[in-house]
Amino acid sequence: MKFILYILVVLGFASAQFNETAQEAILKAHNDLRSAIAKGEYRISGTLLNAASNMRKMKWDLSLAEKAQNVTDSCPDNINTGDGYGENVLASYVENPGKALEITLLDVEVWKMQFGMRLEDLLSLNGNIQNYELTKTTQMAWAEIDSIGCGFSNCGKKSSGSKTKVVVACMYKISSSRISQEKPYKSGETCSSCDPGFTCDTVSGLCAGI
Repeated sequence: MKFILYILVVLGFASAQFNETAQEAILKAHNDLRSAIAKGEYRISGTLLNAASNMRKMKWDLSLAEKAQNVTDSCPDNINTGDGYGENVLASYVENPGKALEITLLDVEVWKMQFGMRLEDLLSLNGNIQNYELTKTTQMAWAEIDSIGCGFSNCGKKSSGSKTKVVVACMYKISSSRISQEKPYKSGETCSSCDPGFTCDTVSGLCAGI
């Protein structure tokens, strides 16, 4: 599964796995959104969505990060790793990759707006999800996704022009076939349906791994 990723922490060299500070920033971006949904604080057009009873807290997975890094090092325009992984992909051209964080923080707000417009439709779907515009917005807030790893590559300038290509990929460990068949989370009292092996983080309202 692929979709444009609207969160990016840029490193100032050709390619590298994200350091601990960057990992924490990426996790925070995901878990803040998940927490708002879990606690019933996420609004669409002024209307609060139902709280999530089983929303898990994401953690960084080094094996996923390595897999993502290996792919971004080839500087693709998009990635398709197959079943078993969800994907966030950003391949873009920027005039100054050193300012990419500043640029993509604006994109985060655009992504959140897209997410808000699509999630309401997603929650009410019956049957398989076929619309790409729906599937691309699900992974950051899919309840049972709890592992993420990301990679980054600065692919250099185009042969003509002054813009630099940068590629970021984040991978999530879940089967895309499950995403196509289920709703993103269970509605109910926050943390009331945490799976075995998880306990309620009362601050975030997320189910944290024990």
